[in-house]
Amino acid sequence: MEEKNATLKDIAQRAGTSVTTVYRVLNNKEGVGDELRQRILDISKELGYTVNYAASSLSKKATNILFVFPKRDETWKYFAESIYNGYLQYKEEISRFNITFTEYFYDYNTEALSSLLENIFNDRNIKVDGMLIYPIRSRSIINLLNRFAGKGIPMVLLDKDLSDVERLTCVKPNDELSGKLSGELMSKWVHKTGKVLIADNDITVQEPGLSIDENSGGFEETIQRKRSDLITERIQISYKDNLLYDYMKDRLEKDKSIVGIYCTSARNTVPVAKAVYELNLQEKITVIGSEVFDENIKMLQSGVIDALIYKNPFRIGYESLKILFNHVLKGDEVKKRYNITPKIILESNAQFLADSY
Repeated sequence: MEEKNATLKDIAQRAGTSVTTVYRVLNNKEGVGDELRQRILDISKELGYTVNYAASSLSKKATNILFVFPKRDETWKYFAESIYNGYLQYKEEISRFNITFTEYFYDYNTEALSSLLENIFNDRNIKVDGMLIYPIRSRSIINLLNRFAGKGIPMVLLDKDLSDVERLTCVKPNDELSGKLSGELMSKWVHKTGKVLIADNDITVQEPGLSIDENSGGFEETIQRKRSDLITERIQISYKDNLLYDYMKDRLEKDKSIVGIYCTSARNTVPVAKAVYELNLQEKITVIGSEVFDENIKMLQSGVIDALIYKNPFRIGYESLKILFNHVLKGDEVKKRYNITPKIILESNAQFLADSY
């Protein structure tokens, strides 16, 4: 005979309570005392009861997830594409559930995102049960997102945390650890005194006063602690229109005291590596970049880049949707921030990592 699956009624009878109370406990609803709640949970575990969330979701109205993400551009493949692929992977895994996705892609600038969010907020035909967004550091964006939060919409921020937003959580790289790992490598690999430049922050779209320096700060702190003879200098110039490339090429030609460069972002790594390569300075300057993609792998193999810090953008996208899904459909509790641990990538494991996705 087949073993009969435990039901809510079975649990209620064992616990000496109602089916409604059991339902509330197993669906993380309030209004049940701690002692009774724990007894119900213990009995359900003993009976091997599991909630069939897929069947439950099919019996209800569809849950709609709003996804807001940058459009493809010339730098999309460096970082954003892997976040998007992670999101798509988990989206496929939950396809059996009664979930719809409303997806919007915006030009990566404050004006475009502000206009899009304003239109979504004012469109009464769009039902939002949960929201995933890759934001921009802007006060206008912060204000708009708080309007969504004011409606009780659980919101997960991808990659960039905005502490002034009443979001559910943020899934992002552990930027401080990224900086410290890079600082430790730089301190070991540079064997003479001199200057280390930090190609820092994506300043193209962020407003003054809203920059985050956990990455560069972690790098500087490690260098100061381990190699006080090295001088660090932050360079905050846009990668667009070859501005960073032109600056670095000119600076490297004139300043012979530079012994190392750390690039905190993928977008900054490409023009910096190009400048070092064209000036044939790879034997004189230690370069640590960010993220794994074709251009960076080639620069690793040619010796222009000595190491890469991989922030695992695929996992950012995957975990963000997973966390939102589990919260909206299952009522799971959520931490205020999830930091993804970075990895050090060298020539020997770069291609292996790239091929694994």
